[in-house]
Amino acid sequence: MVSSLSLAGIIFSLLVSFLLPIGLIIYARKKYSVNFSTIAVGALVFFVFVLVLESFLHLYVLKLNPTTKALMENPWMYSIYGGLAAGIFEEVGRFIAFKFFLKKHHQWKGGFAYGIGHGGIEAILISGFTAINNLIYCILINKGTFDSLIGSKLPASTAKQLKSSLIDTHWSLFYISGIERCFALAIQIGLSILVVYAIKNRKYMYLLIAILIHALIDFPVGLAQKNVLNLWVVEAVVFFACIVSICWIRKSKKYLM
Repeated sequence: MVSSLSLAGIIFSLLVSFLLPIGLIIYARKKYSVNFSTIAVGALVFFVFVLVLESFLHLYVLKLNPTTKALMENPWMYSIYGGLAAGIFEEVGRFIAFKFFLKKHHQWKGGFAYGIGHGGIEAILISGFTAINNLIYCILINKGTFDSLIGSKLPASTAKQLKSSLIDTHWSLFYISGIERCFALAIQIGLSILVVYAIKNRKYMYLLIAILIHALIDFPVGLAQKNVLNLWVVEAVVFFACIVSICWIRKSKKYLM
């Protein structure tokens, strides 16, 4: 049986993943009259650069190329690669979006709106849909129908691992998933504003800084995936980056308004 606390955590993560981006869109539209097309471009760029282009690179590096596949067995190399890949694809995607498609939106509110779109669709597609799947699986497990409806369609080892991950995972981790989306969204907005600042002031060194910041934040995530680093250390790093991002978002208004 999946505990009620775990179910509540999954529902919390689901609500945050969908309602936080929607709430921020409503707030930004009312408070700053942001253009919805800027939000949409942010979402589209995330989809193209992360879910399509970066995914193709991961497929080649982590699975299809025997040399790089073997190299990525090293947790440090894996984490460096993962951090840099995320930083390059996402920040270059932002740069291209503002340089060529959002030329009239090189203001603070443009970066703010873009970040909502970029980070919002990330929350919905990655955390939100995962929470929906987990919630369905949990309901089936607690009703006793998981094995007949889902388990029979999967390899026995996969079904067992999936079931175990929902039953045995500590309930707090399901809440962390939702809280992490809040942190990540703040970081995405902060990085978006930083890239706008780089373009508007023609200080392209800040694009490199944005890439490195992104890579540094994702680096410990890779180590955690390889079981080298404790998950709570990762969350502490992401929380610290979130606080810095919020400070930058507030301070940057005077530079880009």
